[in-house]
Amino acid sequence: MTIKINGSKEKKKSINKKDILEVIDDDFSNVIKERGKEYYNSGNILTCYKSNDIYYAKVEGSYNEEYNVSIEYTKDNGYDYDCDCPCTYPCKHEYAVALAIKNNDYEEKKLKENIPEKKYKIKDIIKEIPAEELKKYLLSNKIINLNMFDNSNFKSKFCKYFPKQEYNYYYNKLYNEQVLHNNAKYTANGYLDNIEEYITSKEYNNAFDIIKAIINAFIDTEALDTIVDIFPKMGMFLRISYRKGNKTLKDNIDKWIKELEQEDYYNNVYLEDVILSVK
Repeated sequence: MTIKINGSKEKKKSINKKDILEVIDDDFSNVIKERGKEYYNSGNILTCYKSNDIYYAKVEGSYNEEYNVSIEYTKDNGYDYDCDCPCTYPCKHEYAVALAIKNNDYEEKKLKENIPEKKYKIKDIIKEIPAEELKKYLLSNKIINLNMFDNSNFKSKFCKYFPKQEYNYYYNKLYNEQVLHNNAKYTANGYLDNIEEYITSKEYNNAFDIIKAIINAFIDTEALDTIVDIFPKMGMFLRISYRKGNKTLKDNIDKWIKELEQEDYYNNVYLEDVILSVK
């Protein structure tokens, strides 16, 4: 039976690792299997990687849409497979990737641990906000004129009360996305909004954690040149964090800069410009 979870499909079967097609075959209709074979033979699988016992693939679908497929092998449950396409039953993209696995048509990759995002409920955040701060916010003209609750505005205003993601959350996600060619640059651009929220809330340590994670992840995946267009903004945020932060933060930034110097990362002129403009 196909289980619908947050808009995606997840399937479980207990099988021997080498028998993927033999065992999951009955989950797919004949039409889907034929379409999956066509996709595989036509080269629609853009990338397919294996890390430990998880396979990650990107498949080109109709109208040049790209879909992400993951297939995981566990000793107890066999294969769990998932695709983010709109289909609500086992699809051709999943079957095409299963063919790739069967034919050993994938690359081995070493990924970082997947750290889940910290979840929260707005009502729990509200409990942490001092009453006077909340009252002032709710009675402001900007809020009174809203027809509905603006979650993004609320989060930006009270950023310091929300759970903080750790450095490794940002670093690992960016590192893995870059290794898997999953548009890590797009994710890094999105993180600029998080940095700005922390800067506005005077949470400079958290802002630095994200800046450091972005630069380190792209250094370690040898892709620093792909994000030079966001360096000016990151440089500005880094300067503010250094100048406004406490002594401990200044020491941490100085230590990180020294590590970059020792690894000779100044051979990238854009990074050099960011670092030299900090102080």
